[in-house]
Amino acid sequence: MRWTIETASLEFAEPKSVIQRALSRSGFRRGKTGWTTSQIEKALTRLRKGSPEKVRLEKARAEKLEMDLAERRAQLIPAGEVSTQIAAIRAALGRVIERSKLDPLEKANLDGDLLRLQTVSTSPNPRKAKRKRKAI
Repeated sequence: MRWTIETASLEFAEPKSVIQRALSRSGFRRGKTGWTTSQIEKALTRLRKGSPEKVRLEKARAEKLEMDLAERRAQLIPAGEVSTQIAAIRAALGRVIERSKLDPLEKANLDGDLLRLQTVSTSPNPRKAKRKRKAI
């Protein structure tokens, strides 16, 4: 069977411009009565798939993006670990302040500073969690 651009457009459910672009890029020549089904299918497949160079380039970009993301993730310290370390530091400094020879007012000021050290919240959005509790 032979196809014109118009009939191929209807049969393959593609706009005429896509059929024309696919055929012109593929280098297929129109016969006296049109293009063969095989020519149109191959041309559309090549158009959708892209050239081997384009496929390699896209693959390389995707791999680079994955490597960049992996590198960024490796540089981040998990929130739970940060909270644990801050709590340990707070406890150690509290013991040092308690055993120090500072006057009581200075000790109270330092204790207040330690209390202001906050651990990292591991919940995604603590405000939303509070709202949900109130609504229930």
